Amino acid sequence: IPILRFTSCGLAISDDRNTVYLVEEFIDEKQEGRYVKYINNSSPKPLWTYLPDDEEYKNI
Repeated sequence: IPILRFTSCGLAISDDRNTVYLVEEFIDEKQEGRYVKYINNSSPKPLWTYLPDDEEYKNI
C-alpha cells in the first residue's frame, strides 16, 4: 500500500490585487524521505507521463 499525503497550501494575494501566489508546505526530503509531486502547479492534471513506474497510484 503506497503512502500518500496531502500538503498544506494557500493563496497569497498581493496588495495590488493583480498578483496571486500559491504558497505550499515545504517538505524536507532529508527528514520526510523521497517526495514526488503528482499534480503540477500550472495544471490539475496528474503527471503520470513523467512517472510511469507510479502508474498504480492513480487509482487511489
